[in-house]
Amino acid sequence: MVFNASSFATAEHSDHLSKKWVEVSSDSKLYPLLLKHIAVHSDGRSFAAQVLDGSQSRRSCGGCCDEGSGGKAKGSRIALNIGFGTTTFKDFEGNSYIAVHQSKGKPVGTSYAVEELKNLVIFTDGCMEVLTAFLSRLVELSELTEKGIISIFSFSSRCNYWRSSGSTKARPLDSVILPAHTKQHVVSDIANFLSDEMRDFYQLHGIPYRRSYLFYGVPGAGKTSLIQALAGHFERSISYLQVDPDMTDVSLRTAMQSLPEDTVVVLEDVDALFGKDRASMRSDSHLSFSGLLNALDGVGSSSGQIYILTTNLRDQLDPALIRKGRVDVQVRFESACDEQVEHMWASFYPAAAADGARFCAAVREALAGREVSTAELQHFFVVNMRASAEEALGRVGEVVEDLREREASREAEEARGKKEAASKGSGKEDSAGKDGNAGNANDGSAGKAGQQASGEAKALGEAKALSSDGDGAQHVHLHVHISAGGGEGLPSLASKGSGKED
Repeated sequence: MVFNASSFATAEHSDHLSKKWVEVSSDSKLYPLLLKHIAVHSDGRSFAAQVLDGSQSRRSCGGCCDEGSGGKAKGSRIALNIGFGTTTFKDFEGNSYIAVHQSKGKPVGTSYAVEELKNLVIFTDGCMEVLTAFLSRLVELSELTEKGIISIFSFSSRCNYWRSSGSTKARPLDSVILPAHTKQHVVSDIANFLSDEMRDFYQLHGIPYRRSYLFYGVPGAGKTSLIQALAGHFERSISYLQVDPDMTDVSLRTAMQSLPEDTVVVLEDVDALFGKDRASMRSDSHLSFSGLLNALDGVGSSSGQIYILTTNLRDQLDPALIRKGRVDVQVRFESACDEQVEHMWASFYPAAAADGARFCAAVREALAGREVSTAELQHFFVVNMRASAEEALGRVGEVVEDLREREASREAEEARGKKEAASKGSGKEDSAGKDGNAGNANDGSAGKAGQQASGEAKALGEAKALSSDGDGAQHVHLHVHISAGGGEGLPSLASKGSGKED
């Protein structure tokens, strides 16, 4: 059965019309939070089932719901939301409310799919301050980060709010293998920024209270791992900002102004957005370069936030994007140094930590001058997880074999790209040759026409010599028709090419 506003305002429910109420539309951040809360804290008999993916937990409802008949049972892949209809429920303090979950009008077609407009209407006999306090608490709980757990958010450009994307276990800082000075520099800088003294300093001088970092360098060097570890260390959520076709300057500004509390905002692969000429790298993007700059400048954004931009190709970024004041700290990520190689060995073989230098020397000898990333070394340890320390030392050559396979694959891909580019170029040259031949043919026709015109002009001159104004003079009239090839010029020729790795 479908409920709507007009059917609700009947004599049967006339007592509700004397109450105060709040309407929450389906595109509001509150909407899914209320659906889950009411499912657990109500006497409702109508429910809607939701299938959860493997990464989702009961924190997807903001951590506000106890496990029970509603919500999500432990180990279940099914969560229940409140269905259509009227039900009563209680807030965290035991205050009672009436909720009407209803559809509005007929389903409508959008550029994505057929959508049904829905809303929730919450009625109360009490004061509105109590109801709004409850709603605020729902939002706060949805953004709360538990120790050891990281909440993940993503911004919906269509609905203009940050949605919960689940949660993940926090990664210990010690598990991220980086040069000690690099990790310590970033941790100390963030801790200093979050101090009360620094917050007061920013406010005193009218500086937007935000801190931006650029993580750049080779792929597989630990950029994403460090972000997750930092979020866990400082007990913050992670808000991934992905630029999709619906993202505009306005929606990006909205995203920055409505960030979850205590979060790390992550914009990955920023080099894929705009080139050095500030032109968009995506044909379907509606975001402008100036809009991105304004967002990074923190104009109207939430206070105390941390922004991290990542790229493998810093030299392809416009200097204005990473100037001082817009990006405060730049952190370079390089291929694994000896310190990292030995540290990784000790992490996977703690009982044989003393063999770290021996392992590092064997790796360097096998690489013969090549570089290796921590991700590639981690792959080696995962593959050999059941090997003893001595066995792992004897299999160091596998690191080089993996590198050679990747190099061969990359070279094959580059060769294929060059072949395709050459093929396109050859096709254009063939086209140009045909156009040239056509031009030569036109030139020949024009030459013949010119010769014909010259001969006819000569004949005309001779005829004039024969003409006379006197009596009995002869007059010769020549009608000259000159036909030449079409008057269009030769087409201009141009060639284009393009080419980008994470």
